Amino acid sequence: MIGGKFQQIPNPNTFLLKREGGISSVNFNTDFIDERGCFADPHVFFMSNMGSAFDWSVWKFNPRDPTGSLIKSFPLYGRNILHDISPDGNSLLIRHVEDDWDEVWLIPKNIGKKEILISEYRGRFDCLRFSKDGKSVFVSSNRVNQNGVMALNRFDLGEKRWYSFDFDSRGRETEREVVDLAMGENKFLVARSFKGVGSIELWDPETLENEVLDFGGARFGPPQSLRWSKDGRRFLFLAPTASGQIALFVANLGQERAV
Repeated sequence: MIGGKFQQIPNPNTFLLKREGGISSVNFNTDFIDERGCFADPHVFFMSNMGSAFDWSVWKFNPRDPTGSLIKSFPLYGRNILHDISPDGNSLLIRHVEDDWDEVWLIPKNIGKKEILISEYRGRFDCLRFSKDGKSVFVSSNRVNQNGVMALNRFDLGEKRWYSFDFDSRGRETEREVVDLAMGENKFLVARSFKGVGSIELWDPETLENEVLDFGGARFGPPQSLRWSKDGRRFLFLAPTASGQIALFVANLGQERAV
């Protein structure tokens, strides 16, 4: 065990980690919340280079014992980003970043042996999200796009096969870059950017039917921090407005608005 010092703030889910080193990619399974609103999943995971300036490893702690449970769960080398936790809470989806390419790693949280899912020279990957059934990973990637745009793809974990979606009926590549993804119970959201203008699409994972959502004519820049509400009826995101300020957009499906 590698020690750490936590200070808990009155909110049951707020902790301050006092230790040298960077912290990124904090993640937990939102399906497991107890009656106090506290994380009921045994561990909260994050990436940190504590103890090593260049190697970002997986760390975890138990919210019910934060001061005594901080451990380096899985030592890794280089720059790594934790993107998602599987719906059953058993696997971590991590992107390993090199100068010329990315790798995508699947790490069972209780086994500690990584599986390299994807490794493609000069291929970039981002916005990795498990499907709700845990059988696929949706991702933005430039792996097949000659124009270098990060497009929408799906990687089937069972078949180990790619499916690419961003081509028109003539086989032409999209120019609208995928900048974020959010998976819902029955639909998923795709945030895009084209020439500095942002948009949000609603997709059906089974039929792949999709529509661009209307925000009453409001224009905004590339969206970020795209999130569904717990009940799946609303979503929110941050985006720059024409004035240059960052605005919070909150949307009820069919009634999108900015606040």
